[in-house]
Amino acid sequence: MAKRQGSLTDFTMRKAREATRNAMVELADSTVRTLQLHGPYWDGYFANAWEVKLGNVDIPATTPGQPGSPDGSSELVYTEPIIPPPDLRKGYTIGNSMEYRAIAMDLVPDATGTYRYERLRSTADQDWYTNLVEGGELLRLNKTAVDSEFFKAFR
Repeated sequence: MAKRQGSLTDFTMRKAREATRNAMVELADSTVRTLQLHGPYWDGYFANAWEVKLGNVDIPATTPGQPGSPDGSSELVYTEPIIPPPDLRKGYTIGNSMEYRAIAMDLVPDATGTYRYERLRSTADQDWYTNLVEGGELLRLNKTAVDSEFFKAFR
């Protein structure tokens, strides 16, 4: 007699949890990469200061800015986000740790009253962050990642 492997309910719940954990990681990775690609890139410090933390936590703006290159140019090099193992009960918080993040995200002007997009070589569209987050673009881009993880788990 074959050994009983568990009920259909157990199988389905196990697969759903696996897919959800994998989707959480994929969503975090996709979100950071989208923010890096759509956001400003002057010297790479802002683009590479996106962090993924476990739970609903604050990501303080404590990373100081660094002096840029003398000619104001830099090769586009994105670092891979560090994503902690998922916890279905806690979720993730994604944020940027640069001191000047609100300026780079076009939420406030700099000390001179100038918005980032008003400068020469602004390197990102005006209101890029607000458009991504509130305009639904980030959600649309990440839907594919979630669909893919659930498809893989249940194929």
